[in-house]
Amino acid sequence: MADAERLAKLREDLEKACKAQKFSKILKKANEVLSIDQEDADAKRCKAVALAKLDRCEEGLECCGDDEALQDVKAYCQYRLGDLEGALQADINNEAVAHVRAQTLYKQGKYAEAADIYASLLFDEREDQPKRSAADRRELEANYYAACALAGKGREAISRLKPPDDPEQHHELAYNRGCCEAQCGATEATATLEKALSGAERAVEEDGASLQEKTDETAQYAAQLAYALERSGDSGQAVERAKTLLKQKPSDAAVRFAATCTLVAARRDETDLFDSHKRLKPYAASNFSDLNDKHAALGRLLWARTLFAMGKHQDALSALETPFSAAEDQCDAELLIAVHAQPEKQKKKVRRRRVPFTSPHTPSTRAAHPCPRRARPRATTTRPPRPSRRNASPTPRRSSPPSSRRWSRRRRSMSTTTS
Repeated sequence: MADAERLAKLREDLEKACKAQKFSKILKKANEVLSIDQEDADAKRCKAVALAKLDRCEEGLECCGDDEALQDVKAYCQYRLGDLEGALQADINNEAVAHVRAQTLYKQGKYAEAADIYASLLFDEREDQPKRSAADRRELEANYYAACALAGKGREAISRLKPPDDPEQHHELAYNRGCCEAQCGATEATATLEKALSGAERAVEEDGASLQEKTDETAQYAAQLAYALERSGDSGQAVERAKTLLKQKPSDAAVRFAATCTLVAARRDETDLFDSHKRLKPYAASNFSDLNDKHAALGRLLWARTLFAMGKHQDALSALETPFSAAEDQCDAELLIAVHAQPEKQKKKVRRRRVPFTSPHTPSTRAAHPCPRRARPRATTTRPPRPSRRNASPTPRRSSPPSSRRWSRRRRSMSTTTS
């Protein structure tokens, strides 16, 4: 009888710990329950989830074992440990597993498939669909924007979702939407990204961040805004934004490259050629090999354009000699060569197609695309923040909504990318 009373008290304590989202205490109380009743399914689940939340995923995986009821937690632990194929093998269909699958596909670069899963979670109306808090829905929308941006489906995302009510307060959500808007040339992109940047700056200031931390936390917002300004035709503002960001020396190399590309691309009248040459030369010295394929293609096209404008035709042709893997990039290269191969009197009659820029991401993260949508070299920023882990992680059956995340210094995705 004493054990029964003690067990009841421990289960009550476990319930309280779950509601408070205190995972260390959840683990302790779950172990105490299991020491009396090894078959307590709720306690076992709470223990597995707590281990995953505490970044003790190897122990969490061991705790799950072959228990069919813990397949969602097992899939999450496999995802966190880098076993992406294993994470996709979960043979049960529930929302937690769907989140893990979406994030796994996102991490594998299968953005369109990830976007489809997020869309089903957002828009499928089923009786068994769990009710979500406003915070959970915002997280899901942010992930959907990020995946769509990277999949080149930004227009679809902005047509299906409403803009956030308070873009400064929910700056990550606004940033991801702004990435999608910039990708498809929407006029609202600049305003959306300005509000997102303002909100991000305010958040890091309230968090007591140092000047360098503030620069690093908001750099991808500033880079994406510069890109959106360039796409909207406001070259002057784009140049100023990009210059200001580069002077601040953000730590993220992808952000620096994105800002450099925006700066060079915005100089449509081919002014400041020597400065553009100087900024791109360090990347060209390694043949852009330190960048991902999409950034490398973008860099080569801008470098060749700059060399052509400076009259260094042979160097420009050498930069374009190696075929591009993407058909669109190869088309741009051939068009660039054709324009500059024309007799001088004919060049002005050739309608030059603007070299496309898409944000590499980031999200952003990374993703984030930048708009992270980078199947083509376009944007000049980092990707949008990668999908949040919070939605993917399973929660104890007895727990209340997941704990809130702090804004600063967390690991990012989408853009600028992401683990």
